[in-house]
Amino acid sequence: MRRFLWAAMGAAFLLTQGCVREIEETVPVNGIAGGLHEVRIEFSAGRIALPGELDETTSLPDTRSAVGDLLEDDSRIADVNVALYDAQGVLVEAGYLDEDTVFDVEVPYGEVYDVYALANVGRVELPCDKSQMQDWRYSVANVSDLASSGGLPMCGNAVLDMSGDDVPDEVHLKMRRLVGEIVLSFRSAEGLAVDLDSVSFVNVPTEVYPFSEDVCPVSRGSGDYATGNDVAALMSANSICLYMLEDLSAAYDLPGEGSLSHTDGQAGTASAESHPYIAVKGRVVNSSGLVSADVDYRLDIGWKIRRNSRYVIPFKATPDGIYEDSERVEVKDGILQISPVRVSVPVGDSVRLDVPASDFADVSYSSDDPAVATIDDTGKIIARSPGTVMIRAWCPAADAAGACEVEVYSLDRFTDYAADLSYYARGWGRLDFPTASEDNPVSVAFGPDTLAVGRSLSGGAEMKIVRCGSHELYYVPSASSTTVYVWNSKELGNTCLDVSQGRKTTEIILDNRAYPRYLLNAPRSNSAVLGDTGKKEDFVLYLAGEDNVYLDAREFYAPDAVAEAMGETYYDEFFWDYLDCLEISGPEGYGRYLDLQFLKYGWEDNDEGYLAAGTMCILRSDAGLPDNFGLVLANGATGFGKMPRTEVSVTVSRAFTGQGFLGEAYNFQIAPGDM
Repeated sequence: MRRFLWAAMGAAFLLTQGCVREIEETVPVNGIAGGLHEVRIEFSAGRIALPGELDETTSLPDTRSAVGDLLEDDSRIADVNVALYDAQGVLVEAGYLDEDTVFDVEVPYGEVYDVYALANVGRVELPCDKSQMQDWRYSVANVSDLASSGGLPMCGNAVLDMSGDDVPDEVHLKMRRLVGEIVLSFRSAEGLAVDLDSVSFVNVPTEVYPFSEDVCPVSRGSGDYATGNDVAALMSANSICLYMLEDLSAAYDLPGEGSLSHTDGQAGTASAESHPYIAVKGRVVNSSGLVSADVDYRLDIGWKIRRNSRYVIPFKATPDGIYEDSERVEVKDGILQISPVRVSVPVGDSVRLDVPASDFADVSYSSDDPAVATIDDTGKIIARSPGTVMIRAWCPAADAAGACEVEVYSLDRFTDYAADLSYYARGWGRLDFPTASEDNPVSVAFGPDTLAVGRSLSGGAEMKIVRCGSHELYYVPSASSTTVYVWNSKELGNTCLDVSQGRKTTEIILDNRAYPRYLLNAPRSNSAVLGDTGKKEDFVLYLAGEDNVYLDAREFYAPDAVAEAMGETYYDEFFWDYLDCLEISGPEGYGRYLDLQFLKYGWEDNDEGYLAAGTMCILRSDAGLPDNFGLVLANGATGFGKMPRTEVSVTVSRAFTGQGFLGEAYNFQIAPGDM
């Protein structure tokens, strides 16, 4: 139980307000014993009234206004102020419910009480006298106050009669919203493109008297407005909803002919100035490319807006303006639709104006300063020198004109980058752009394909790859938003990249001008000298340049960021290109007297830059063994057959005729007579 009328604490609270009367113990009435009776008062929002010919199927649009966005539910009751007045109009009970809609109270038999309730207005000080309650005013400082509690302001009142034989145990009090809901329904004539900027209430009441429905508001101001989503919905032929406090100042009870008027950026009549109106700002473009000037359309609401009611206002766009749903047309001076209306162009570049009216009538063009930019009969603008100039278009048939502001600027050279590129086919390198950022990206372009270095990728993508001729670009912003990894393809060639940031630009030439080759052993002579001692000779196989300088094999591994994004190491492909397809050739039958084994690979040793390591030894040394012979190492990978062939020379010496030798794997010698 929330509060008892006779409880000492509740009585003390009301007495401090100086407006509660002492009520003595009641005597039996009509045979009913005196005393207290518990009554439960429940509050809920009533159904919205639908004036005119609307029916209950009319529903609230999905999109919401600035007020609507604050509403969890337009029927929600977030808080309630409750007041009970006796027959003399004296406040005898007051309460405030927070997140509750049930009020329990004990009242004496034999009395009649008036119950007044206010919802979604926050905690308020209730008047001591019922007449003051009837004159109580609710006001808002700004539009967001209408739904600051998460619900719309509401009121309700009822009579609680305890004087008869049938006293109530429960009272259900239906609360009425103090606002009207205005549903805007918009459509445009065929062939029109509508571009709305804003839709908002103007001159709406900022006050209302909840318990006096015949009082007109005095205070007015700006009201609810359409959000960006609402404006987009209107342009897509959907409806939206705006909210305003009750306004009974008009003469009409319902919309009628002439009650919804319109002006176009002009003052209305004196009577219309006292009405709320909806300001619709934007422009309308027709199929001939003519557009009305920037306009401020005004839809005057000339009828009473009653609380807890919903109204649908249909309006449409015609070739000359936005009006009530009718065919009334007021001709306006038009301007010519031009795109773009403002553009920046570097010296020497060009841009073409799009003027749809040129498809229907002759359009002429001119430049205010041909030294800065010129325009030809087709609408092509050519930037001549730095400066700003107005380019104008004129359509005599429509008596319409338009203009485009052109800024011509000089390009500076872009130098804020560092390049660490590989000289070799299949090598990896990188381009670093330290000044790239989300707000100031560096554009790296190859034809129509562009990387915006500094920005994250759309759609949550982790990596973007641009394949450009003999190279591939890999951008992984999660690893580095200022780095582009460059992979040289297996085909030699050059690639030109166009790089720009703001008004700075340059070209970066990528080239891979050579294939690596195999190089054997540290002496860099690319030869192995094997004796007949049976000792195994260690060797290391490197990739090398044409000058026989070792290359670090890690130059040919994919960077960690790329490998992680691709979900593979790229080492397997590297092995395929350089080792699994390694072809070794030599004199016929060389395998009978030469043992060649690969024991380890460079990428398995993190700090090593070689390709592979192993051992080599002579298996036989007799009269049938050549004094020396050569091995040829070549890459046989598909599509990679242009790698230079590498000659590996193996020199062998014999001990004496007839002596045979088997290597360390056998660990013994065979000589004549030993058997």
